[in-house]
Amino acid sequence: MELLKKFNDLMKEDILHFYANTDNYIKDLFSYKNIDLKGKTDGKPPQRIKETIETMIKITMVSLKTIGIPNERVERKKAIFNQISRLPIEQDVLLEQYFKKIKQLVNYFLYLSVIDYLTGKDNKQLDTADLFDLLPKGLKNKVNKFKLYNSISSELEHQIYEKLNEIEEDFDFSNLSIKQKKIKLQKPVDTLLKDKLLSKNVIEHQEPEIKVTKKPLFGGVEKGIPSSPHEKEEKIQNKISEILKQELKSTEKFGSLQPIPQPKEESIINNISSAPAKQFVVFTDQPNKQNNQKSSVISSPLEKMEAEQKKTLDVQTSFIEYFGDFPNLKKDILEQFNVNITNLSNSYELNLRVLDLETLFYFISTARMMGSTIPFSSIELEDITKKFIHNKVFYRVDSQIPDTTNIFYGLCIFREFNMLNRDDLVDLNKIKLILEEELHSFIPEKIRASFHAALGLKILEKQGIFVNKSNNLIDSVIQANLSKMEYYNPSNDIFEQLVLIKLYETEDKSIPTHFKGVYSKELKSVTDNMGSINGRVSDTAKALLSFVLLDLKDKESDACKKWLSYISGATKYFDTKDMDGDFNWKEHELAYLVELKMLFWMLLASSQYSELI
Repeated sequence: MELLKKFNDLMKEDILHFYANTDNYIKDLFSYKNIDLKGKTDGKPPQRIKETIETMIKITMVSLKTIGIPNERVERKKAIFNQISRLPIEQDVLLEQYFKKIKQLVNYFLYLSVIDYLTGKDNKQLDTADLFDLLPKGLKNKVNKFKLYNSISSELEHQIYEKLNEIEEDFDFSNLSIKQKKIKLQKPVDTLLKDKLLSKNVIEHQEPEIKVTKKPLFGGVEKGIPSSPHEKEEKIQNKISEILKQELKSTEKFGSLQPIPQPKEESIINNISSAPAKQFVVFTDQPNKQNNQKSSVISSPLEKMEAEQKKTLDVQTSFIEYFGDFPNLKKDILEQFNVNITNLSNSYELNLRVLDLETLFYFISTARMMGSTIPFSSIELEDITKKFIHNKVFYRVDSQIPDTTNIFYGLCIFREFNMLNRDDLVDLNKIKLILEEELHSFIPEKIRASFHAALGLKILEKQGIFVNKSNNLIDSVIQANLSKMEYYNPSNDIFEQLVLIKLYETEDKSIPTHFKGVYSKELKSVTDNMGSINGRVSDTAKALLSFVLLDLKDKESDACKKWLSYISGATKYFDTKDMDGDFNWKEHELAYLVELKMLFWMLLASSQYSELI
């Protein structure tokens, strides 16, 4: 198809760059599992080598799903992955030789993700890959420009996928070219080739059938490593191919099989070697000369380029939609707050021993909003969270009774890492039933559990799971008299009640109009002279979010400015100066959680008030 060829020609360099970044990402995961691709098979038991290859395949399949490739698409190729694991174990070769075979499948998936973005069938895959810093700068913009000048109708979309299915066997996804097929040589050509090959001392005898192969995309024998018999044979075969191609040019019979010009191997290797490996985006604090406040800057131009490609805040989207999909806050918002982002990023390692689902949720969500890369992979996350999963449901580490709060934290975390499709870890239908049961009957004293259950079901809905909504829930929530609760906290309880109503509102049932006057008066009455509620950043931030839900941002702008002033200047987040004895974020697990929660709610509230900051 001409359109597909035109697209491949335009995008080839960017797609190869995408391949190379993903290649490095997967290799990082191998390294984490102590798999050395430079290690040789020589002298190791075949069963051990086979197990290593199976582990490589498992890690690759998991990583593909993690970076956004649909689970069902990966599973459809599982048999081909398994074929690689059953290949005869060759002696004296590098494990990298097996990885090259795995990469051919990886490139197939990555290429299809770009095509899905081109047709508009699925944008999520590239968006997720972008979050992992795997896309080269401008790839999505190039595709979008191509679509502007090449309208893709539903009929054309169908033709594109139909064509890809037709040529899948013959298309080399590693370099976007048509593979050369086996050619049966007739006697005159056979004799001519034999004479030429013998004169060049290439081979000692001529086989009756020769397979035309292309040069390896990633180069031949590695410098300093002796050629194996297999590699020598490959070199001879390449030499045969080069001479054969020359013959084909002058042979009318084979004119239709002219090979597509291959990109120069040197330029591809240079392009790949210069492609950045997956890096952590590291932030440092620098003084802002204009306003003498601290601002977050990225440590290198490359990291800045990559960070700017991440998903950014959409002010039209309700903050309720953010849970599990937190966006990066805009730079002008982040510049207003005193946050040592380097310490925030490093705090994960300092507090690894105390991480539970709640702490992980606040750390990951806060880092997302700050635009900082999460300093661990999905495989590491699996290792961290498995002690909080029992019978494929999230739990507290000290209990095997499921609770909606920890289920909510677990769902958010797995959603952020695109791991909710891991049915080997979690059973989403079982989780759904637990959350629905929690909301079957509502009482004010369980508002916290109901709040987390409803948000958890919202995440499952975004995952494509049908959720049964209780028709009576919204009436019960609206009618609840929160002030009669024994431990009533106006800011926290009003906020959770309003979120519950929003999640279940219908055309004829929503937040009652009279709530505006009642709750505005109540929240302002518990505000002190410093602009805080209960002297807490979190409570004050939730009041700001309640005013968003009540649509009071403009009408009550003075109260909002007072609250904003307090939360922005209340503390220096993750600072190492003037720490209060042993109770600080570096030394005490509760202090660490408090620091994260303060920062999280401050950022979430501020994201809704950029016009007042």
